[in-house]
Amino acid sequence: MKPRTYWFFFLCLVALLCLKFLAPLVIYDVPLGVDPGIYRYLFLKHAVALPPLEIAPMEPWARDHPLGLFFFTSLLIKAGLSADMLIGWFWNVFCIFLLVILALSTERRFGQLSSVLVLLLGALSVPYFDGFTAMYIKTYVALGFMVSAFTLIDRRSWWACIPIVLVLITSQQVGLLLIMSLCLYWVLNLIQGERSHAFLLLPVVFIALMALGYILNPHAIDRVLSLHLLPLLTSIGGRGNPGEFGDTWFYMLTNGVLFALGVFGFFATLRTDKCTQWHCTVLCCLFFVVLQMMFYRRFLLLLDFFLLPFAGYGLSLLFGRYRSILGRATLCGVLVLLQLVPSVRVFAWRTPEISKAHFDDIQTVSAHVPENAALLSLDAVSSYFLVGWVPDAVVSGPGLFSPSWTEDQWNIFFNGNEDDRQTLFSYLQKPSYVYIPSTVKKAEEIRGHSCLSVTEIQTLFENTCVLSGPGPGPDPS
Repeated sequence: MKPRTYWFFFLCLVALLCLKFLAPLVIYDVPLGVDPGIYRYLFLKHAVALPPLEIAPMEPWARDHPLGLFFFTSLLIKAGLSADMLIGWFWNVFCIFLLVILALSTERRFGQLSSVLVLLLGALSVPYFDGFTAMYIKTYVALGFMVSAFTLIDRRSWWACIPIVLVLITSQQVGLLLIMSLCLYWVLNLIQGERSHAFLLLPVVFIALMALGYILNPHAIDRVLSLHLLPLLTSIGGRGNPGEFGDTWFYMLTNGVLFALGVFGFFATLRTDKCTQWHCTVLCCLFFVVLQMMFYRRFLLLLDFFLLPFAGYGLSLLFGRYRSILGRATLCGVLVLLQLVPSVRVFAWRTPEISKAHFDDIQTVSAHVPENAALLSLDAVSSYFLVGWVPDAVVSGPGLFSPSWTEDQWNIFFNGNEDDRQTLFSYLQKPSYVYIPSTVKKAEEIRGHSCLSVTEIQTLFENTCVLSGPGPGPDPS
C-alpha cells in the first residue's frame, strides 16, 4: 500500500471514529453511564493537591482509587481545563486517540493494511464502545500506557519501564494483567532458549518497578493484594464477583465476528512468529474469562481490545486470498455488515441513565446544601451524579459511598411506616438533607413525612429530626 493511500484510508477511518465517539456529545445533553459523577468528584478533590506528592482530604471510598490518573488530571485542571471538560469532550477524544495509537503500533508489526483495519474494527467493536459509555477512564488510560510499553518492548527499549510504572499506578485490573502477561512472556521465552544478560535481568528490573509503584501508591497496592489477589485465587468457576460489565454470551452474539477474526489472526501470527507479550496478554485475558474468575466480565473488554490487532491481521490475510477488487469488496462488505448490525443496535441502546430534567435538577442542588452537610439520596442512580455535582457534601445512597444506614435499615425505610422512618431520619448527622426524585418508590408518601421540610428545590428536603449527637446508625467498620 502506497503511503498516500494508507494515510487517506487511515484519516477517513479516524473521521468515522470521530463521528461515532463524538456523536453522544451532540445527541445527548447528559453524560452516559453513572461514573461521570464519581470521576468529577475525584478530579475536583485531587486537583486541590497533586497526587501522589500530596493527597487532598476526601471521603474514605475515594481514597481506594489508584493515583496515577489523577496526577495528570490535576495538572490539566491547574492548566485551565475544567472537570466537566475532562468527563466531556476530552474523554470522547481520548477513546479515539487510544485506537489510533493501537493502530499505529499494529502498523509496525503487521503492516499498513492491518493498521487501517484496526481502526475499522475498533469502530465496530461493541465491548470497546460499552467501555466508553460506562466511562472506564482509568482502564482506558492504563491501556494507553500498556500499548506504549509493549511497543517499546518490541523495540527492545528500556524506556518501556516508564509506561509500565504508569500502568501499575493507574489501574489495578490492567496492572494485574500487565504483571501476568510479562511474567508469562518471560517464562515462555526462557523455555524457548533466550539467555541474554538483559533478558535474565528483566525479573530484577520488574520487581524494582513494582516496588516503585508501591512507593508511589502503597494504599492501592495493599488493596490489590488484600481485596483482589487473595479472593481471585478462590473465585474460579464464577464464585467471585463477575464485575460490572456485559455478560459473556451477550458479547459473543454482538461481537462474534470480531472475536472470530481475532482468534484467526492470533493463530496465524504464531505460525510465522514466536509468542510475544501481545499474545501472552490475550492468553491471560482468556484465562480469566474461561475460568470465570473474579471480575472476568471486565476482562472481556481487555480481551476484545488486545484481539483488535490480531483481528486486523486476520482480515488482511483473508483479503490476500482475493486478487480482484470485487472479491475483496464483497468479503469486507459481508464481514463488516455482520458486525455493523449489532454495533449499530448497541449504539442506539446506550442512552443516558437519567433525563435532562433530572440532571438539571441535580446540578442545582449544590447551591442549597451547606459544605460538609449530609446529603442522603433515596435513588441509587441519583447518588452517582450527586457525589460529583455536590462534591462538598457527604453524599450517601442505598449501599453507596458514605453509608448512612445498613441494608436492613434501608429495607425498613422503604417498607416500614412513618415512625420507622422518623427513627431512621434521626440517625442522620446534623445538618442533613434528603434528595427524593419522582423515580423513588413511594416518593410522594416519603416527601410528606413530618421530619422533612421542602427547600426551594421540590426534590430536596431538609431533615428536621436529627439528633444533637451521633445516632445509632450503621457500624462504620
